Amino acid sequence: MVVTLDADTYLYPDAPGFLVARVTEHPQDQHVCACAGAIVVENARTNFLTRMQQWDYRLGINGVKRMQAAYNSALAQGAFSAYWTQDVQAVGGWPDAIGEDIVLTWTMMDRRGIVQYQPLALSSTTVPVELGHFMRQRSRWARGMFEGIRANPPQHQPRVITKLVAGIDYLVPFLDVGYVFFWIPGLILAIFGYSSSSTTPSVAGKSTTCSASTRSIYPPIDEASGATCSSTKRCPP
Repeated sequence: MVVTLDADTYLYPDAPGFLVARVTEHPQDQHVCACAGAIVVENARTNFLTRMQQWDYRLGINGVKRMQAAYNSALAQGAFSAYWTQDVQAVGGWPDAIGEDIVLTWTMMDRRGIVQYQPLALSSTTVPVELGHFMRQRSRWARGMFEGIRANPPQHQPRVITKLVAGIDYLVPFLDVGYVFFWIPGLILAIFGYSSSSTTPSVAGKSTTCSASTRSIYPPIDEASGATCSSTKRCPP
């Protein structure tokens, strides 16, 4: 068995043990040829960009891997994964490609067995702190995804459900950009109470007009006379 680890990835205690245990399992009597570990952000509190990437890793990357693993079609990333040596050798080893882990994973699913994900095998990685570095990284990931799709088209996968899961990966580069730059900032603005428009009752001189928003809670009251405004007439001057 071989375990891959990036130079900027740090392992939590017992992470290799959890990873190896999942590879040695046989769910539904199927052969597990590889297993991906879970990765979170090490430097999440550096700036706003790293905080966005923290949620991208937790909800986006790890969330997608959980979904993929439910159909035995997880993507085993090179940053932290385990592979059976004989399965890697059987498909010719790691290819010479930008997305070598993607190409290898889909080739193994096509010829050798299923790929799992172990969320308990936890590791952390250092993410880009500058926008330029971040864009270059995500551009490289997108190119690697398209390399994998070109080398192993989803329709060539032996299992029908794997065809579907791999086909969804066509959308990953576009979903990745939308998630980081639109969904997360929108969620943060929503948490802090930002609204694109607001409605307030208008007041002209001493006359106050009843509105639907005020009637839904309390009837409006004229400040000068103390009279309550009804739903069919204006408050007295």
